[in-house]
Amino acid sequence: MTTERLKVDALGTTRLVNAREGMFIERDTRTAHAAWRWLARRLAAREAAALAALAGELRVPRLLAFDG
Repeated sequence: MTTERLKVDALGTTRLVNAREGMFIERDTRTAHAAWRWLARRLAAREAAALAALAGELRVPRLLAFDG
């Protein structure tokens, strides 16, 4: 498995992961600035909920997992 860091900012890190099963995006809020970590986690949860609600729709990425 290889990873490529796409973005690092106050809300965390976004990586492109290339695994045997395929490619996927990983968002890591643990690396968010301490003052913004609460917001990063809330936004990640909101994004996960939206992806789950739209599951099965064309052109919507599949949510593999959310641990927040």
